[in-house]
Amino acid sequence: MKKEELEDVMVENPLQNKKIAICPIYREGGWLTKINKNHDGAFLFTGAKFGIKGVPYDASKRTYVDPLTDEEKKYFVQPEVGLGIKIEDLSIHKEKNFWSKFEVNLTRDPIVLDLNNPLDYLRYKFLLCQKDIISPTWGKRFEKGTYKFSIKDDEADQEEAIGNIDLEMEVMSYFNNIQNSIRKMSALLTMYYAKTNQAKRVPANATTSFLKTELHKLIKSNLKDIHDIISDPHLNERVLVTQAVESGAISKLSASEYQIVGEEDKLNLRELLEFLRNKKNQAIRAKIEAQLENQA
Repeated sequence: MKKEELEDVMVENPLQNKKIAICPIYREGGWLTKINKNHDGAFLFTGAKFGIKGVPYDASKRTYVDPLTDEEKKYFVQPEVGLGIKIEDLSIHKEKNFWSKFEVNLTRDPIVLDLNNPLDYLRYKFLLCQKDIISPTWGKRFEKGTYKFSIKDDEADQEEAIGNIDLEMEVMSYFNNIQNSIRKMSALLTMYYAKTNQAKRVPANATTSFLKTELHKLIKSNLKDIHDIISDPHLNERVLVTQAVESGAISKLSASEYQIVGEEDKLNLRELLEFLRNKKNQAIRAKIEAQLENQA
């Protein structure tokens, strides 16, 4: 980003010397694609437009989404930029503002935006805030069923790919350490089902081969969820609780209350995790772990 001086005040120039594309997202399974995957209407018919007008309303914050930062606004109202915009017109709180009339028409053909062009940059920021319609990166295009288009930025996509490689290496390192333990693999799979609100259960007679196959599928398709699970600082305690509840070593009294068999205290999950981690309680933890090993 560049700095430009206006009346002795330094204003940051947000424009970027690169181009990005807004591409349609094609999904399998539509009735037209079943007839012909290359059907003219599989996404939009030739010549049809998908118009997006005005910024979205954020119900949680009870205000419209603001596409620009304060620094960006200072830049775009400069006479030298040539857009003729007043600073008050960029306010999302003004009833009739710049954004309430702003519109971008998308089609089945990708459009290219030059981020060194002020209007194209504004189109880019406008589309970025359409969080239910536009995927921010190509790699995330299938994360929401409501996404219809995706921003394709080669630089950002490459950084995201590198980030995914790092995540995969961490997950695979953990997987390699537990792949010979049916108990630990079962716990990881059980925690995944719980995290993703699935009613599925790990079969009681699950084999090493079955567990390896299932976890490998999830690493390929749901890498982030698996990474979130193994990154939990209480992971080992959660694994222990998951298996101990199934074995009966810990009783789950309600959705939020647990009791270790033989102990008087009733604990919520957070308290139970801290209890098992506390050095003073390692004898009780060792007893639970021994019970699990004997049942394996």
